[in-house]
Amino acid sequence: MAGLGGCRDPRRIPRPQAGAARVSSVTDSDPSSVAKAFLDACRVMTELGRQGMRDDQSKQRFADQEARLMALVDREGVAAAWGSAWGHLGGDASRRERRIDSVVKNWPSIIAHYVEGVDPNSLVVVPRGQLSLSESAPIPETAGRIAVVAAERPGTSERLRGIQSSATQASGLQGERLQPGTPSYEAFVNRRAVEQGLSPHPMARIVLGLRETGRGWRVLGVQVAAGPEAERSAVRPEAPATQAASRIGP
Repeated sequence: MAGLGGCRDPRRIPRPQAGAARVSSVTDSDPSSVAKAFLDACRVMTELGRQGMRDDQSKQRFADQEARLMALVDREGVAAAWGSAWGHLGGDASRRERRIDSVVKNWPSIIAHYVEGVDPNSLVVVPRGQLSLSESAPIPETAGRIAVVAAERPGTSERLRGIQSSATQASGLQGERLQPGTPSYEAFVNRRAVEQGLSPHPMARIVLGLRETGRGWRVLGVQVAAGPEAERSAVRPEAPATQAASRIGP
């Protein structure tokens, strides 16, 4: 599973719980507003983690963003969805809250490789049934809305274009020049991409499950569909999606 970049893992720094807090500048009744705020908090946390958080100011910024993220989460929904895997907690409320925290604090890591490359104009929110979701990282059935946004790992496309350019100058087994779209061309690009630690398919879709609660819409689950799976998780064409085109982040 992907981890936050940087020299230190910020999740190891103890944080106060912030599940009941209210997030300013978020319209709780609008699932797209909640999704954008959640992604923005994850983006800032990822950037801070990659930079290493070596000073108190960075640590405080991370704590502020984590509190913001926690306020956007459906804690009751998380407990209902994952509680059966926690075993008997003996009515210990503090243990229950820690288990919820352990689930939620892993979500920024799941999308860390892609969240800095989010395309804000691609964000759509649809009813759950209008999206095909991966069974390997299921969004809980209680999520009434699904937010989907396209993203890519920053810098990957530029490096892949360099590989593709070099492929057109390479020769096949019979001495022929490789042509885009041919098996030999694709094999060349894929091999070179893997050698450089890249995915030949740089695009991904970040998927958020949201549930309407007494405090408005809240995030209930996170998954990433990368490579070919990103195409399979596309919104169905007939879906009357809610477009959320405003920018994520400053």
